Amino acid sequence: MTGAGVTLMPNLGVHHELASGELVAIPIAHPILSAPECQALLRLGRPLSSAANEVMRRIEQRLPAFSGG
Repeated sequence: MTGAGVTLMPNLGVHHELASGELVAIPIAHPILSAPECQALLRLGRPLSSAANEVMRRIEQRLPAFSGG
């Protein structure tokens, strides 16, 4: 049964697959999912690459709630 699976993730991660119909999203109405939290996980003491810094900059620019202030 290859390729049969279920996962919980935001639409952002599979936008193209949803748009093409390759994947379908099934909304889940449950209180535990009504206030999702997102975190960026970084290794302590290790500087981010320029690409990772750019990703963080774009996230903060487009989603002010993630800017930490």
